[in-house]
Amino acid sequence: MIVKYNSEYKDDLLKLGQQYEDDFEKKYLNSKDNVLLYVIDSKVRGFLITETAIDEASVILLYVDKDARRKKIASTLMDNFINTLTDDIKRIILEVSDLNISAINLYKKYGFASIATRKKYYKDGSDALVMERKIDHE
Repeated sequence: MIVKYNSEYKDDLLKLGQQYEDDFEKKYLNSKDNVLLYVIDSKVRGFLITETAIDEASVILLYVDKDARRKKIASTLMDNFINTLTDDIKRIILEVSDLNISAINLYKKYGFASIATRKKYYKDGSDALVMERKIDHE
């Protein structure tokens, strides 16, 4: 089930977010427009954090619990996000590590294309691919 973030799920989201990064709450939850949660049996198994500005949406972070991967959770979150975009949004952008092949393939499935590379962007020294999907609301 997809739900918008609310305080009922805060502890569960923070626990999952800390699998991704220790500073998760400070870095990702304080100023973001939208946090979608994928909940199974009252437990957060994945989340998608996005922002919007004028005519652009950004995927800030898409993460799925390590034990729940390969179950269409990321796809379900992306479907929900894309299907609820307002007509004024003309493109979606995101950054992904060039080493994260499964995420790159997921984004390509959704029509994203690489438009730039940020060299040695991540802590592990990997490059960030900047990917974009143009939105046609017709």
